Amino acid sequence: LPIYVARALTREGSKIIDGFIASALLKKPGDTVSYSNADIENIDSFEKRRVPVYNSTIFTDGIYTSWASFKNLAPGIQGFVETRRDGSISSVKIEDADGKKIKLKPKSIYAVINKGLLYIATEYGYYPLQKFRDNFIFTGDVKVAASSGDISAAQFGFGLIGAALASRGREERYDMLIDHLTGRFIHLVKIKTDAE
Repeated sequence: LPIYVARALTREGSKIIDGFIASALLKKPGDTVSYSNADIENIDSFEKRRVPVYNSTIFTDGIYTSWASFKNLAPGIQGFVETRRDGSISSVKIEDADGKKIKLKPKSIYAVINKGLLYIATEYGYYPLQKFRDNFIFTGDVKVAASSGDISAAQFGFGLIGAALASRGREERYDMLIDHLTGRFIHLVKIKTDAE
C-alpha cells in the first residue's frame, strides 16, 4: 500500500475506535451488579446463579415452548405425555378447543418435563436431559450441514440430484451441552456409529 493510503486508514481507524470508546463511556450501565475478579474468572457460574432452572432440584411438569420458558421453569402448555415401556417419550399431545388430542412435533417445542424428569426436544425426538457439573447435557441426533467435499462427491457420483440431496445435510449423534445464555445446543463430542 502507498504510504498515504496507510496513513489515511490509520487515521480513520483511530476515529472509529475513539468514537466507540467515547460512546461507551457515556452509556449508563444496564445492570448495577458489581463483579469481583473471582466472579469474572467464573462468569458462567455467576450467570447461572441468576437462571432458575440451574438452581432448582424440583422441576415443574409441563411443555416448555422456548428456552425462556424452560430457563424460568414456566411451562407454556399443559398436555399429555405418552411414554414407551422403557420410560422414553413416544409423543406429546395437547387438547384443541374441541377437546381433540393433537400430537405436537418435537421441533415445535423446546423441552418437556414429565414426572420430574427433563427431556429436550429436537426435530428427531425427545432425549433425556441431565444436569452434570452445573451444566445441562444430552446425547441426541442433530442435522449437520454437509461439507463442500460431501456435496462435490455426491455431484460427481450422482449428478445434480446427488448434490441437492447431499446439501440438505445429514443426521449425526452428538453429546451436547445447552448454552446457558441462549439455550442453543453446543456440539461436544460426535458419537461414532458401528458403520464408521
